[in-house]
Amino acid sequence: MISAAEAAAAARSLSASPVSACQNRFAVEVLMLGEDAAPVAGVALELRQGNACLRSRTSAEGVARFDGLDASTYTLCPCELDLDAWTLEAEQSLSEDQARSAGKANWAAAADEDIRGGTLHTAAADDSVDRLALAHGLFPATVWQHPRNDALRKVRQSRNVLAQGDVLFIPAIRRKTIAVQPKVRYILKRHGVPSRLRLRLLDDFQPLADLAWTLAVPGEASVQGRTDADGVLQAWVSAAASSAVLSYIANGALRELNISLGALLPGRVAGGWRQRLRNLGFACDAEDRQPLSAADQRAIGRFQEYWGLPVTGTADAITIEKIRSVHDGRQAAPPAHGKYASGS
Repeated sequence: MISAAEAAAAARSLSASPVSACQNRFAVEVLMLGEDAAPVAGVALELRQGNACLRSRTSAEGVARFDGLDASTYTLCPCELDLDAWTLEAEQSLSEDQARSAGKANWAAAADEDIRGGTLHTAAADDSVDRLALAHGLFPATVWQHPRNDALRKVRQSRNVLAQGDVLFIPAIRRKTIAVQPKVRYILKRHGVPSRLRLRLLDDFQPLADLAWTLAVPGEASVQGRTDADGVLQAWVSAAASSAVLSYIANGALRELNISLGALLPGRVAGGWRQRLRNLGFACDAEDRQPLSAADQRAIGRFQEYWGLPVTGTADAITIEKIRSVHDGRQAAPPAHGKYASGS
């Protein structure tokens, strides 16, 4: 029989830790998936009870596990992600073997939440909102639709087509938690990860429909698919990727295209319309120069004649907008009287 003092000491010992002294201990598992239903690695997670917490990161398989827990309720938070950047998708009961856990959890004191305002970011040459949102734990739309980016949205047609020097407001993350219990796997979805790449394949401005393709991105598994009726392919690609190689067979010949990801400039700036003109097969100079070179004038004149515009050889506002709409949209085939073919 124990004394009252011994009983009080035992009670204080139990109350000092969120985990009881019972022998039966269990685990909580977390699986983080992306928009493509593939695992997302490296996501920081905190499991809390009171002022104590456990920390972990998802593995290459997208899984994090918290061991040594008693049958209590805890709170879970992807602590480096904004509340718009993730959701709870499903819960699965762990098998008896999966749920069983030996030892005690190594609890640490929970840190105070770091509450800061957002930051202004000046875009570099290869910046995109998707890439910046990934780095800051945000959902891309949360950044792009923020009221402090209203002015930028009015001059840029796409959040992923920025010009060097554009100033973008990046808001601070806002945390949210969910209640979790041991012996359960919680499946979370990371929104906006990976990014969706969209390309259109044309031959003489005719869509290459139902065409098999392979996309190789350094450090990632190759992706395969087929173009749709408009020659459009869509693939999931990490926003951090900077290059890819697209392979396909057209007219019996293997073609390989080196693609720079995140490097497309806005269509209405000089570098942007030049990039699009070259992508469409009209060879203009790579460097911006004034006055326009003879090669520039020939390329612009051919594009204008091909699309039935007045042939001036100058990059006027109507021509620049036509280049942008043909390149960025699902523009119909050119008029039947068009004289020049792509790549001429």
